[in-house]
Amino acid sequence: VEYISQLRQLTLPKLVDILGEQTGTLLHSLCRGEDHSRVHRFDREKTMSEEDSFRACDNMVDTEKRISGLLISLLERIDARFSRHGDLPTLIRLTVRDRASAKRKGLQSQGYFAQRHSKQMPVRMGFFHCEYSKREERLMGHLMDLFMKLVPTSRFHLTLLNVAVAKFQPYGGMKGKQKGIDFFLNRMENGTTPQSRETGSGIDANTCNQSKIEGSFQNQNIGNLRNF
Repeated sequence: VEYISQLRQLTLPKLVDILGEQTGTLLHSLCRGEDHSRVHRFDREKTMSEEDSFRACDNMVDTEKRISGLLISLLERIDARFSRHGDLPTLIRLTVRDRASAKRKGLQSQGYFAQRHSKQMPVRMGFFHCEYSKREERLMGHLMDLFMKLVPTSRFHLTLLNVAVAKFQPYGGMKGKQKGIDFFLNRMENGTTPQSRETGSGIDANTCNQSKIEGSFQNQNIGNLRNF
């Protein structure tokens, strides 16, 4: 059997006989477009990451450039999430795949697909806030510290890098008043509009990307806002 059309020609008893009851029944339904599993509400990600795989990276200049690119992309996603949910991560993780390390450990057979290694550290959530002017510098410092622990030698041959954050927590700022878009929408559903202490808008003045949000939504109704 190579095609779905061929799979559909097999009867349910035949598939169960070949693959067992659970797998046979599942394939019989899926090849006919039938899926009776329950739809679960989507929860917020517990972890966010950016990853890059490549043939070779064997010097610090290239390594820093690649890690920096992953961090910048990840920070854009963190800012978007903060604007909606008002939370920030408190942990950062770096994962590498080092072909040279695998060879030193006698794992030459793994070659390009050598085992991944990770290290992580807790980070103050304020370092991830978009208004913190030195956040990229501070976070890059943490990531390079993790890299030196993962690859404590000048000879390496990387084929993968991954930057991840986790353990999101609500961000209260200095006065504990910042709120995300979720808070704004919940108040609208209840018939009340949260007022900012400084701007009088529905979104607090210190929320990330306020200007982007206002520019995107100023001509849209609340129904469109819910689909953001």
